[in-house]
Amino acid sequence: MMVKSAPQPTSKNIRHTPSPLYQIFYQASRGKNYVSLQDLQAFLCFVQKDDLETLTELHLGSFQKRVTESTCKAVLAKYQDDSRCGREEDETMVMDYHEFTRMLLDAANNQVAFQKTNAVWQDMSLPLSRYFICSSHNTYLAGNQFSSSATPQAIKKALLLGVRNVELDCYDGENGFPVVTHKPFAVSPCSFEECIRTVSIYGHQCSAFPVILTLENHCSLEQQRVQAELIQKYFGSKLYRPEKVDGK
Repeated sequence: MMVKSAPQPTSKNIRHTPSPLYQIFYQASRGKNYVSLQDLQAFLCFVQKDDLETLTELHLGSFQKRVTESTCKAVLAKYQDDSRCGREEDETMVMDYHEFTRMLLDAANNQVAFQKTNAVWQDMSLPLSRYFICSSHNTYLAGNQFSSSATPQAIKKALLLGVRNVELDCYDGENGFPVVTHKPFAVSPCSFEECIRTVSIYGHQCSAFPVILTLENHCSLEQQRVQAELIQKYFGSKLYRPEKVDGK
């Protein structure tokens, strides 16, 4: 695929992004900082050459199969951030750089791959310590680790990408409820309960394999008890409990 040269990104959100992906985004968006519904339709049809659904007569009198608008709207809805919910329709009918690259990197859209990447082929009956595990660090961060915010949405994204190890840094919060944040930096905290709830909901939507929850726990004993209650509340029978040995 030929991609014309693109200027260097100037937005703070894409300043440090990989050049090849940005060039694809630049071409698809026709130089804008977003991909419109029409841009996406053209990209899926003429570049990706996705499954083509309807016949559209071109100005030259020939016929070209085109991806339908309804298909493009479904693609937009699938990869857009949840923060777009409730906005005006014009604002939801576009993709920013990060949403566009999420679509490109989705394994479901990359059929040209080794067969072993599309199925579990290893012996999965061995002890957990025998495997490399898809892990994450500071999973809760929406951006950098110095001045961004902690959010359950970051955990959701990681889990849906197949991450099996989630890290939460836990501290005492107000009113007796623990929070997740990154101290001593200026990171806005979020509720520990919401993070646990998110892991419970999305932990096995992408993979049936275990989720390892790593807690860097700075909470007081009192709020650790609250954590234990929340973990049992949301995980229930899904929580691994070692078998008793000699009645202990």
